[in-house]
Amino acid sequence: MKKSFLSYKNDEWERYHQAVTDWEVKEYLRLY
Repeated sequence: MKKSFLSYKNDEWERYHQAVTDWEVKEYLRLY
Protein backbone atom coordinates (compact mmCIF):
# COMPACT_ATOMS: atom_id res chain seq x y z
CA MET A 1 0.00 0.00 0.00
CA LYS A 2 2.78 2.46 0.90
CA LYS A 3 4.55 1.80 -2.41
CA SER A 4 1.31 2.33 -4.33
CA PHE A 5 0.59 5.59 -2.51
CA LEU A 6 4.11 6.92 -3.10
CA SER A 7 3.91 5.98 -6.77
CA TYR A 8 0.61 7.85 -7.08
CA LYS A 9 2.00 10.91 -5.32
CA ASN A 10 5.10 10.89 -7.53
CA ASP A 11 2.90 10.79 -10.65
CA GLU A 12 0.75 13.59 -9.23
CA TRP A 13 3.88 15.70 -8.60
CA GLU A 14 5.06 15.14 -12.19
CA ARG A 15 1.68 16.23 -13.58
CA TYR A 16 1.72 19.30 -11.34
CA HIS A 17 5.08 20.38 -12.74
CA GLN A 18 3.92 19.90 -16.33
CA ALA A 19 1.09 22.38 -15.90
CA VAL A 20 1.75 26.05 -16.62
CA THR A 21 -0.56 28.53 -14.96
CA ASP A 22 -1.71 31.85 -16.44
CA TRP A 23 0.24 33.63 -13.70
CA GLU A 24 3.47 31.85 -14.69
CA VAL A 25 2.99 32.76 -18.34
CA LYS A 26 2.40 36.44 -17.57
CA GLU A 27 5.14 36.63 -14.94
CA TYR A 28 7.90 34.95 -16.90
CA LEU A 29 7.10 36.17 -20.41
CA ARG A 30 7.55 39.76 -19.31
CA LEU A 31 11.07 38.90 -18.13
CA TYR A 32 12.18 37.55 -21.50
